[in-house]
Amino acid sequence: REKRALLGLSESAELRGAVPEVLGSLEWHGGTILPLTMGPPRPGPSALSPVHLHFFTQIFRSFGVQETFAGSPMWARMSEIWRHLSHDSPEVLPANLGAALERLHDELGPVIMPFTLAHGDFAPWNTRLGPHSLFVFDWERACEGMSPLYDAFNFQALQAALQGRRGGVRDHRFLLTLLNTLWPEGRDRLSLLYLAYLAHVTLLYSEAQSLAPGVGEKKVWHWFAQQIEGLLEGDSLL
Repeated sequence: REKRALLGLSESAELRGAVPEVLGSLEWHGGTILPLTMGPPRPGPSALSPVHLHFFTQIFRSFGVQETFAGSPMWARMSEIWRHLSHDSPEVLPANLGAALERLHDELGPVIMPFTLAHGDFAPWNTRLGPHSLFVFDWERACEGMSPLYDAFNFQALQAALQGRRGGVRDHRFLLTLLNTLWPEGRDRLSLLYLAYLAHVTLLYSEAQSLAPGVGEKKVWHWFAQQIEGLLEGDSLL
């Protein structure tokens, strides 16, 4: 998956030097060795910054599309996991997830909006800071057709969950700036976009739990469930 993602990214002239280049691949004892170019040694910033904004904009220019949320690959994947787990492993699904999906379907489903490629695990530890741009690696979870703020949400929420902070998304200014760049009409739907991100991550975790019970850190996934509950009870990001 990472090889496919990087080869796709390599087709974008704007992203050269911002992602690893594939040097080849080698089958070895049932696995694949994927040699890649190295990134710069300096760690990436731990807070969202102009270099992140530039990177997200570059990604969108190369992979951005317009469609309804209900017609997007993101919603299709969420619906597929929900149907499968509801039938085979309902015990792994948080109690509030059904209500979250229903709200997303009703309020965001018919909305025409932009979608783009998401890294899927965008966090400080998967970035480096180069002389001209951010360098981002570890693309094995990359997926096209995702909401335009997915990686920006993940960057903040995952750090907050690991640290046990109550507030998940603090840098509202960055999110609004990114929205103004990619989807100016989306300002009033910021909380719904966050709910979609939370539901998607939670479904992926629930799917992993059904395949390998005990995987992951329970405190992290409890934190995500609390975030969903807060939004369903009327909390807003603004």
